[in-house]
Amino acid sequence: MDLESPGFADVSERLSARLLHNGKALVGALAIRPGERILDVGCGTGRLAEFVARVVGPRGRVVGIDPLTFRVNLSHRRALPNFTARVGRAEDLYVFADSSFDVVLMNSVFHWLQDQRQALAEAARVLRPGGRIGISTLAKERPYAWRVIFDKVFGCNQPAGENSGTWGGPNRVDTDELQQLLEQNGFGCVNADIRTFVDHFRDVDEVLEFEFGALSSHGNPTDNFFASLPPEQRSETRAHLALELGMYTTPTGIRLDRHLIFAIAYKADHAR
Repeated sequence: MDLESPGFADVSERLSARLLHNGKALVGALAIRPGERILDVGCGTGRLAEFVARVVGPRGRVVGIDPLTFRVNLSHRRALPNFTARVGRAEDLYVFADSSFDVVLMNSVFHWLQDQRQALAEAARVLRPGGRIGISTLAKERPYAWRVIFDKVFGCNQPAGENSGTWGGPNRVDTDELQQLLEQNGFGCVNADIRTFVDHFRDVDEVLEFEFGALSSHGNPTDNFFASLPPEQRSETRAHLALELGMYTTPTGIRLDRHLIFAIAYKADHAR
């Protein structure tokens, strides 16, 4: 929230391309159909919502919410007649009536939410009886490959630069925790498993842009990251990161696996 700016929104739009792949997989797992009403929580710049709007077609409707105004403004450029977006938070969906939607979608959002219980309770409220929720979120029990490398290089002495302490989603859960949260907040027939998505990067700089770009309010996220280190450590640290990432290099670039929990659940009063 502190990074709200047009530049932050532009970086988010560029980086969201990598998240679209797992978003489409989540839409497929939800079996979203033409004519359905969808709420995309944490829609960002609307890239996935635009895809879903085409899936539900002219008889369907997609509403996106995001807490950051500039990202919502970028989503308005997508200008599909059955897609709208507004500023809002997952924990407070007061603008939507009970049973307003067939599906609530949370793609790569849940690990950022401060009050996950309240967000799920609100999702259950706005879903129709038998409605379903789909969540993709970082799996605490299977860390992202970059997280393993980062912790190996820095250990307990992680950079204190611009927002580096909040990277990667501070509120990750494991599969059992997510299943329990869903069951405790109005959902049944929970199906949760871990899926792996592969990211390829050209070099260290592209990895750092993906991991820290959305947390950098100005300038080059790679430069901002290294600027937080003492000058004598910068070249050494870059070399160390390059060495570790070299172990993941393939003919198509640096391969880093992202492990996400995919959870699909139904509103419990008419669970199927």
